[in-house]
Amino acid sequence: MKWADSEISSMMDEGGSSALDHLISVYNATGIKPKELEELQNTDCPYDVFHIWTSFMDLSATRTSNGFGPNPISYQEILSYMLTRDVSLDSEEVEMLKHIDILYLNKMNSKISNNNK
Repeated sequence: MKWADSEISSMMDEGGSSALDHLISVYNATGIKPKELEELQNTDCPYDVFHIWTSFMDLSATRTSNGFGPNPISYQEILSYMLTRDVSLDSEEVEMLKHIDILYLNKMNSKISNNNK
């Protein structure tokens, strides 16, 4: 989770997108894995949880807002994502995804609070 916390912090610094986010978008759009993405997978994000991170990024890109900030990713949205994208996450992986979402929401809420001061 330390890696996810660091990546989310870099997203906040870069206005919502990190280098990893961009590379994942390229991979999803083209089906071709950029060399840089492979390098990031091997050095930064533990490979065995990379699919959880990409699931989080996909789900986060479609999240709703309540007018005060982003809403959490619901279990229903995760289930729908798994069914429509043919992604298999076990219960422990879903909980990891939810934990990453809490990290994201906490950082986003902190950023929103600081901007409103």
